[in-house]
Amino acid sequence: MMFRKLTSDAGIGLVQAVASAFIVALAVMGLLAASYVTRRKAEGVYHYRVALLKGLQKFEEIKLRNRNNLVTEPVKLDGITTGEFVMDEFDDVVIKGKIHPLIVTHHSDPLISQYTKYHKILMKITWRDGPQYYKTDLLNKERQLILREDYFYRASDVGQP
Repeated sequence: MMFRKLTSDAGIGLVQAVASAFIVALAVMGLLAASYVTRRKAEGVYHYRVALLKGLQKFEEIKLRNRNNLVTEPVKLDGITTGEFVMDEFDDVVIKGKIHPLIVTHHSDPLISQYTKYHKILMKITWRDGPQYYKTDLLNKERQLILREDYFYRASDVGQP
């Protein structure tokens, strides 16, 4: 009698139930892991966009401050602030970005024009996507964005043609 109950085909056996529960658990864990990765990627894209817009805002500020002198004088960076700024704040977790000091180089390229000089301004913005307590590169890599803009102006030491 006992042997017949163990080998009966009526109903689901314990091994099949455990195996199906294990497969369902694996599928649910895969979905949870995929949603976590997707959320982290979406946050990374959002922070990249915030950094890009902040950099473009600084370049527009430079243009605004130099709107009258870009024709005949070099670019002036008076009053352009750099440093940390808040990129995101959610559940008391603040994500900060940092604009490093601007690098300005002066160029005069006769192949472009002998009557024109230009300034190349490089802006480096760095941030970490995760919370600030994730300081290691393993959990929270430092990301960076480097923007460049050229400002052309008329050379004042141009001789007569």
